Amino acid sequence: MKKKLKWRLLSPTIRKTLLIMKLSLILFFAFSLQLSASVLLGQQVSIRTGEASLKSVLEDLKEQTGTYFMYNEQDMDSSILVDLDMKDASLEETLEEICKQAPFTYEIIEDFVVFTKKAPTKLKKEVKQEKKELNGTVTDEDGNTLPGIRSSKRYNKWCCY
Repeated sequence: MKKKLKWRLLSPTIRKTLLIMKLSLILFFAFSLQLSASVLLGQQVSIRTGEASLKSVLEDLKEQTGTYFMYNEQDMDSSILVDLDMKDASLEETLEEICKQAPFTYEIIEDFVVFTKKAPTKLKKEVKQEKKELNGTVTDEDGNTLPGIRSSKRYNKWCCY
């Protein structure tokens, strides 16, 4: 015996209306999520600190904007100092300024700002050393040559034996 689906019993106009309502609800949620990210970045921030720790600056920004900041406690050292003087700046501009002064990058995920440590860059350049050959004689205090002593390079160290 086949089961009849209840929604098929509805008239076509009611089914069409329900379908439109479902699509409207889906589009409403999609646009509201997109809107929350743009509202978060567009908030105006006024902050003026001397040389303050990054943690205290983020706490101050949380009080002003209500935004939650996420970071690794081990990476957020108290020796990282930030000097900000921003008046009526957007939150995005403020975060960019923080990332210029501190070794972090940020990413916005929904209503959270996630700070991650920047990857270290290689600043060290390899310097090629010229190979030099050492020739000479080994003498004692009086200037007499010592027989049977030679010099050589072993394991990148010079030795005489």
